[in-house]
Amino acid sequence: MVKEEKEVRKMDILNQFGLPRPLIQFLIGMVAYIIVMTIIFLIHKYLLGKKCLQWMWYIMGPLMLLAVLRDIFRTKRKSIQLLAKYGVTKRGQVVLDYGCGTGSYAISASSIVSDSGKVYAADINPFALYMVRLKARVKGLKNVETILTDRYTGLPDESVNVVFMSDAFHDFRNREGIVREMHRILKSDGVLSISEDLDRKIPKAIAQIENTNLYSLNFREKKLCRFKKRG
Repeated sequence: MVKEEKEVRKMDILNQFGLPRPLIQFLIGMVAYIIVMTIIFLIHKYLLGKKCLQWMWYIMGPLMLLAVLRDIFRTKRKSIQLLAKYGVTKRGQVVLDYGCGTGSYAISASSIVSDSGKVYAADINPFALYMVRLKARVKGLKNVETILTDRYTGLPDESVNVVFMSDAFHDFRNREGIVREMHRILKSDGVLSISEDLDRKIPKAIAQIENTNLYSLNFREKKLCRFKKRG
């Protein structure tokens, strides 16, 4: 009884802000979630001594559910059509989905390259990579591997046929560093492909990549550009 009275008192105080009760409950839940995930982050980094990349992603984990819903409504045919433009077209290719999110394109690419190929899915968000691994496990895919990174992939020199970045390039902080890392891992005839959600972002991406003198543009449409690696 006393507990219920305390809860009512708390809600009355919050109701003074004039917010709907469901919104207040949601905000309280999010604050509690942030506190819990921050504690987990501190334990992960300082007690276990494990490297953490951009801890704010631990807080934004629930937003991955929205990405999962997006993937559900994205048809496999549409994904394969876009992957073909990226240069993912045949069995045995080794491809890297850099900034993969929850991995809808990485999962689709795995069926194209087949068991004789390999798909690497790289992202800075550990929650996103968890979803990629979960999808791969559910589908029984053995050729998908995740990489947690904000730049360096750890892959061997000249080991990848195609690197693609889907609606991610504009989010990167160290774009030049990432572009140089992709150049290192791409084979001599390797391809770097970038697509964005808005066509106005493509000219800026092209300029930034060409300024490195490591790639030459060989295909472009409104929201997508593809580069060949220079020697």
